[in-house]
Amino acid sequence: MIGYLKGVILYSNEQEVLLMTASGIGYQVFYSKVLPEGKECELFIKHIKKETSEDLYGFSKFGEKRIFELLISVKGIGPKSAYALSSKLGLNGLVNAISLKDKKSLTSVSGIGPKAGAQILLDLTDKVQKLRSELLFGECETGTIKEKQAQKIPGGDNMRLPLLFSERENLGEVSLLNDAIEACEELGFSKIDVIPIAQRVMKNNSVQGVEGLVRLVLKEF
Repeated sequence: MIGYLKGVILYSNEQEVLLMTASGIGYQVFYSKVLPEGKECELFIKHIKKETSEDLYGFSKFGEKRIFELLISVKGIGPKSAYALSSKLGLNGLVNAISLKDKKSLTSVSGIGPKAGAQILLDLTDKVQKLRSELLFGECETGTIKEKQAQKIPGGDNMRLPLLFSERENLGEVSLLNDAIEACEELGFSKIDVIPIAQRVMKNNSVQGVEGLVRLVLKEF
């Protein structure tokens, strides 16, 4: 089973990434954020085998993978619905929603109805409390240079999680890219058109802030 991948991003949109590892194998991974193409990236992976296919779901935080695993253990919650929940609410948001029995937040995600939301609260409230005590929140996300603090893996003795992006990269590249894409959308441009241009601009230019990236992208249009 694949639990972790490191490689260079060959392709990325808001649904998946294609990651080329040092062994020369390219892995197609479900991932909800746009990552800069040509950059080195590391992701935690949940490998789900089915009778007719195998799917890889990527996470920038170890805790996101852990809570995803809890979600798919709930009756009626499939991997796609679980991934939509973790992607939209984030690790802390999801843990808080379950801990506080906030069904409204859970059902705000497409594919999660009242029955499914109630089942999540019934099955996971106690388990999430245990997860909260196991993990230190404020973990590093893909795109950061350093971990914000030491993190623990359940069963490990103060084991530090790996950095989730190459230390050679600029701080916040992923956040910068996604913020610029959202800004261009607000200006009326299609995300499908913006993503490849923004990725190319970041790869070929030294960019200063979201506004600087947006200006360079608009010049391409």
